[in-house]
Amino acid sequence: MKRALVPIVVGLTAALPFPGCVGGGNDSIPALGTVTGTVRDATALTPIGSATVTAAGVSATTDAQGAFSVRAPAGQRTYSVAAEGYQSVRDVPVAVPANTTVTLDIRLQPGASDAGTVHGTVTEVGTGAAVGGATVTVGTVTTTTDSTGTYTLAGMPVGDQTVTFSKTGYQTLVRTLNVVAGGSYTLDVELTLATTGTVSGTVTDAASGLGLAGVTVSIEAVASTTTATDGAYTLADVPAGTWTLQFAMTGYRTVERTVSVTATNTTIEDVPMMSPSQGIIEGRVRNRTSGALLGGVSVTVVELERSASTSSDAGTLGEYQIMGVATGTYSLTFSHPDYVTQTTTGVAVEGGQTEVVDVELDPAVGGVVGWVFERDALTGQRGDPISGATVRIGNEGAEFTTAADGHWAAHDLPADAGGTEYSVYAWDATHRLGSVQVTVTRGQIVQAPDLILDLVQ
Repeated sequence: MKRALVPIVVGLTAALPFPGCVGGGNDSIPALGTVTGTVRDATALTPIGSATVTAAGVSATTDAQGAFSVRAPAGQRTYSVAAEGYQSVRDVPVAVPANTTVTLDIRLQPGASDAGTVHGTVTEVGTGAAVGGATVTVGTVTTTTDSTGTYTLAGMPVGDQTVTFSKTGYQTLVRTLNVVAGGSYTLDVELTLATTGTVSGTVTDAASGLGLAGVTVSIEAVASTTTATDGAYTLADVPAGTWTLQFAMTGYRTVERTVSVTATNTTIEDVPMMSPSQGIIEGRVRNRTSGALLGGVSVTVVELERSASTSSDAGTLGEYQIMGVATGTYSLTFSHPDYVTQTTTGVAVEGGQTEVVDVELDPAVGGVVGWVFERDALTGQRGDPISGATVRIGNEGAEFTTAADGHWAAHDLPADAGGTEYSVYAWDATHRLGSVQVTVTRGQIVQAPDLILDLVQ
């Protein structure tokens, strides 16, 4: 990384030259550079700790060695430095090239400051616990409390000033000070845990799925806003609790939702809206055999080419809903890889109404039965049945044991509409492994070829 060393002595009558501005670009979205260096006593050359260095509105506090580092927008900028017991400097020009570090050697003259300094401790109301990481701001000058909640903010302008204390999870606190040149003030404050949260989300047209702009989103008399061009909205500073959230727009049916708001957290509530002429199709999908609710079933309105899937969540398992369906009569197709596809016709939808369509799907399975015999040593054909032999469907499939007559049966085998081919294996301690092929047809029980096993020699 490039580095430019800029030695500077402040508080003297002579001024040192500064490097020119590097590059150009759009200042509205500037690239960043780094301003780093050391603040020292101009006479003794000792480092000055707890000095506040502000560059392009971004502040940092020097450590015990007087060192600091600030990430600032690139371009021709200014910086200011203030420390208790030293003369402050303000609005000193400095060029900040993009993606480059500028190193400053800043020296302050001892003496009465023309600015004020405030210091203190930030704690939590009720517990007295230190609040580290809180931001303390006076105008463009800022600092952050350390792990003990302690802060020092130098370089406050003379006059009535507003001191703001803020941290995520706490209510922002504002105090005022009348600052005199060289004044030093102690300001200990207590922050209260936040009791508000945020509600945000996106409002869409139920039919098209596109964001709706201009929808009024309100929580009773607490908060109100309007959706942006993409349908997004945010309601901030909503008191914790359960609220009724209302969405209203001309040409659409008003929607109300119940939301639970917790302190410091954001509740997401996405809402589709329908016109008065549109209705809803909803229902549940079950396994016809077991009655179990089925998640992941695709539900398609054939005429609209619009689809939804049944929920796989525990509380809403098997449920689906398709909103924004215009008045008319439709066909619904229900499909899942493990079940027989089903089509329901004549589904009539009326504006402002909900049409419930519950269905049961047949498992896409079939069955197979068969027998296992010993090969007759004389004829080489089927001999006596083998009892207690192991039969396996596929290489790693289910295993069964033959009955006294050599019979075995396997059910609920997945089967495609055109049939699925399986390998069936059989063996026992005294017979060699044998196998046959069988095609299992969906919804049917088929008979496998006889398995004839040779004795182990």
